[in-house]
Amino acid sequence: MPITLTVDQIRATLPLIENGLGRYQWLQRRFAERDACEDPEFRRRFNGFYRVRFATRMHETFFNVLEAAREPGQDFAAVLQRLSAVTGRFEASFSSKIIATVDPTKPVIDAWVLQNVQRQMPRRTDAARLANACVVHQDIGNDVNEFLASQIGRTLVALFDQMYPESGITNQKKVDLVLWQTRPN
Repeated sequence: MPITLTVDQIRATLPLIENGLGRYQWLQRRFAERDACEDPEFRRRFNGFYRVRFATRMHETFFNVLEAAREPGQDFAAVLQRLSAVTGRFEASFSSKIIATVDPTKPVIDAWVLQNVQRQMPRRTDAARLANACVVHQDIGNDVNEFLASQIGRTLVALFDQMYPESGITNQKKVDLVLWQTRPN
């Protein structure tokens, strides 16, 4: 599905991004410098930014999966399988957050992004739930990249860069932050 943001929506959303942008930049810098498993400040801030609400005993597992995702060949499917295996839960959203931390060109799956790209995650009863979640993740990435190639996508990047000239983030993350902050009236 195409992303249907308007210039007015983008302009209205950009000021709302400032706080989250600073928090995101800190996380990405810190992740590049340290082992997430050994950094309680990173873990605390990551949990707050991405709203990780696992029980305390699950936090170690989650951050072990995040660290393991740095290994070559790790993608959304591998992280989703691993996180599901160790938690016993289907964690597509958190898997996408892990992959997007390791590779900031990858999309994050959350309710607001799904709504804004007009996609849905597969239901619990879907026999091919994992495979279909991977398709949704890939489709969101494709949607974002197609959007970035459009005139409105280039406008979003130009307006973002005008407001936050030193952001140092990927164009995909710029779109992600705008989608995340674009809420219905």
